[in-house]
Amino acid sequence: MVILMPEYNDSKTPPDGPAHDPFDQPTGSVARDPFDSYGAAPEYERFTPPAGDAYGPHDASGSTLAHTEADAGKHYASESAEEPQGYGAPPARGDLEYAEPEEFPGAVEEKKGLAGMFAGGGRYPLQQRIEDKKRGIGRQRYPVVVWTLTVAMVAVFIYELVVQQKAQGTPVSFHPVVNPMLGPSEAALIELGARFPPCMKSVVGVPTSTEFACPSDTANPPDILCSLETICAFGGFHGDTPNQWFRFITPIFLHAGFVHILLNMLAQLTASAQIEKEMGSGGFLLTYFAAGVFGNVLGANFALVGAPSLGASGAIFGTVAVTWVDLFAHWKYQYRPVRKLVFMSAELTIGIAMGYIPYVDNFAHLGGFLMGLLVGTTFYPVISTTRRHKGVMWAFRLAALPAAVVLFVVLIRNFYTADPYAACPGCRYLSCFPTSSNNHCQGRARRPMPATTVIPAHPDHLAPTDPAPDPARASRADTPHPWDPHIRLTPISAGSPTPRPAPAVPRAHTPAQLTHNLRALAAAHAPLPALLAHHAHHQHAALRSRASFALLAVLALRHGATRVAHGVLREMGRAVGADARAWALWVRAMVRQGRWDAAWAGVHASLRDGGWEEPGMPLNVWLEFLAPPPRLLQPVPVAPTDHDPDDPTHREPRKDPRPRTPDHAGATPRRLALLAATPPALAPGRLLPPRAVHLVVHALLRAHDAPRARALTAAALPALPPRAALGLVHLHIALGHTSGSALGRHQKAAREADAFLSQAGIEPTAETLFLLLAPLKHTTRAGTHARRAADAFAARWGPGVESARVRRRIAAFAVKEGNVKLAEAELGKEAAARWRAGTYAVQEDVLGGAREVERGVYPHKGLERKRWLTVERGVERRKEKAKRREEGSH
Repeated sequence: MVILMPEYNDSKTPPDGPAHDPFDQPTGSVARDPFDSYGAAPEYERFTPPAGDAYGPHDASGSTLAHTEADAGKHYASESAEEPQGYGAPPARGDLEYAEPEEFPGAVEEKKGLAGMFAGGGRYPLQQRIEDKKRGIGRQRYPVVVWTLTVAMVAVFIYELVVQQKAQGTPVSFHPVVNPMLGPSEAALIELGARFPPCMKSVVGVPTSTEFACPSDTANPPDILCSLETICAFGGFHGDTPNQWFRFITPIFLHAGFVHILLNMLAQLTASAQIEKEMGSGGFLLTYFAAGVFGNVLGANFALVGAPSLGASGAIFGTVAVTWVDLFAHWKYQYRPVRKLVFMSAELTIGIAMGYIPYVDNFAHLGGFLMGLLVGTTFYPVISTTRRHKGVMWAFRLAALPAAVVLFVVLIRNFYTADPYAACPGCRYLSCFPTSSNNHCQGRARRPMPATTVIPAHPDHLAPTDPAPDPARASRADTPHPWDPHIRLTPISAGSPTPRPAPAVPRAHTPAQLTHNLRALAAAHAPLPALLAHHAHHQHAALRSRASFALLAVLALRHGATRVAHGVLREMGRAVGADARAWALWVRAMVRQGRWDAAWAGVHASLRDGGWEEPGMPLNVWLEFLAPPPRLLQPVPVAPTDHDPDDPTHREPRKDPRPRTPDHAGATPRRLALLAATPPALAPGRLLPPRAVHLVVHALLRAHDAPRARALTAAALPALPPRAALGLVHLHIALGHTSGSALGRHQKAAREADAFLSQAGIEPTAETLFLLLAPLKHTTRAGTHARRAADAFAARWGPGVESARVRRRIAAFAVKEGNVKLAEAELGKEAAARWRAGTYAVQEDVLGGAREVERGVYPHKGLERKRWLTVERGVERRKEKAKRREEGSH
């Protein structure tokens, strides 16, 4: 019997007769050589196995019914040597790799039906299966399941783009953040079924009352919020506890964007398709979904709970794991197996390393690969030529299937515990490199949250009884155009900021919660229009209160948006009614606009109509009339400087183009008289608060009524806290002495400050010395007098009263005086102080020492450094001027 037949072309009719099937023989007969019918070349020698039992039993013609593969190879070798060209030439290895399966006589058809999907490959003869394995021919010709899954995933991705288009107007998310995979937003993916543990169970730290950005939100921070139940969709939770277990399965069909789906579908249509053809559709389907689901189970246990996950990568990694089963089970049938092992190891290493890229879930990859090994070992058709090999494979199968079931049960039970991380604390490092930027793989989400600014402050600086900002302290963020509503909120003080994640803003269910949320958003630097939109949301219609309206008006006034403040107050009157606090804010807005008389007339008209709950003018409304205008709305005049007209390096100071506000000095006495004639309504036994004393003294000093201001200060100092008392002293130093020579004003202010400090029993600060030196600017020897005054003040109160601002003022006065030596000495002191501060900071950082609480935070430290640069340039100009004089004299 001839087993290995050379190929022939049946399209040509032989000259001796019609073509016929050489295997068309009765069962058990010997097949005739087809070349006998075609009149083959006489030099062709047919291979005839020798007689004997070495090749199996003989038939009647002397041919064996079985032979070894080695003998067939010898036959091919002999034919190849005798006739390299012609019918006897063996086919090349490439032809064997890509040829169709060879049909052997007597072969049994593959078993059809459900059983054939799992075990049909074993029904072929052993030698045919070995040859098909060497050629890379699988059990089926087309990967039907892979094609079906690919079509379904592409259709689902198109639906994702449609949902994103309806939500934000674009199929790709660009706001509030850009999706790096070029796909829908995170909220839209969660709504469509991504794996998100808060939707699947109760997560500690993420209650069901937590609100997230809606899919339609494009602001940062978000201004359109949805509840967790709304984001999770699919009909909600049907109860108090999230229970969307199906999110272990649905993420397999979802993809984060165009980049994600292109990479996954390329791997699925190549590697996974080949596995299906070798494995069969039934076993492939079980392996694919078991790997994909287990990857999501593993990621849900140990990945960050705040990061949604989706994609078919875990399932694809599971099918890749089947190639490892094939490699080791069919090692002797593989072409160059060692080289294949090296390349597969490199591919697996690269795939796992890609899982450490931010926003990539390595747990899904590792879980899918592990489950692919177990299930693939069970269902992959393995060729066993010996009983020992078959016994080892069945032992692996009997161990793999229970192991897969146990892993599913254990990890699913662990997921529904309160803290899945406790089962394996170090597992988080399988998907994350610990660095300081990701908080050493701690926390709940990989994405950075919006940051707020925290300013260290001393407890004495806080005023719990006066939550409203002091109108006398306008921030530098005040705009010169009060009618501009597009004001972005910025922190008033920015000294040594420490960023930290902004607090979550849950959905408000009470008016107090709505007010608290507005404060949290303002602290997170939310723009004023976003705060107004959040307050005006239809979900908060029944929660708006006087406190929330007042907070919005205060924020608008703090940043100069007086027109917005008027609109908020009008809406407050229509919605919840105006109270004394609303009238106080209205007066503040009118005073900011320079309409003091109109505000006074409006308040008196209200008093005539019945006023408020208590008779008379409320104290907080009365105090708003005493508030000085914002400092930044009054441009500071530029002082003339002495410079050489011929100096090309000198620059004239830029003039402020803003319009000057009218001078209120002339109107102050008349207004004080009106206020004195209409005293505020005070309850019996109630005293004026410290802020009221501060404002009254300030108004008296601006009206040049220093004697009454001193009398009020002397009476109030013993009862005031130290910080408020020192503020009154600073008012007298800055505004109490306006007549006489500059040196005389300085000396009077110093004596008066010394008397007040002794009476109150408090110590001055560097701000006290800084204010005391201000009048010396107009003296002839400004720098020399300032240095002497600072030395005398420091000798009495200690060196702590000399700060960088004091040194900078002395250096500037020295430049004005022309005392270059003194200016350079102050610059040297400042350089030494900065070096000491930097050295101490490094020491604290290394040793971990306790940080001293900052007792004074000055805004705009960059402006202070710029002023130091101005002093340095002045010193250089003075030097150049002196040098030119010397050169001219010679």
